[in-house]
Amino acid sequence: MQYRIDPKSDNKLSILGFGCMRFPRNMGRIDMEKTEKLILDAYAKGINYYDTAYLYMGSEEALGEILYKHQLREKVYIATKLPIMNIKTY
Repeated sequence: MQYRIDPKSDNKLSILGFGCMRFPRNMGRIDMEKTEKLILDAYAKGINYYDTAYLYMGSEEALGEILYKHQLREKVYIATKLPIMNIKTY
């Protein structure tokens, strides 16, 4: 895996990020078993940057649960997005 150093934070981020928009689903719900395998495989291959969003229907919770379960939260970087329509104040 190749990495880049963020000049603002000195964090070493994988140049390939893992997008969490389309986690596998079963009957409309995130398939946690399959998703867990994907996340752990990506991490084992050196991916330490994960991209999720409020609108990705459960992906934030699923990612958080998996990272917590495997004690990986402090070893990865997460970008998450909030829909502008939900921002009410500065």
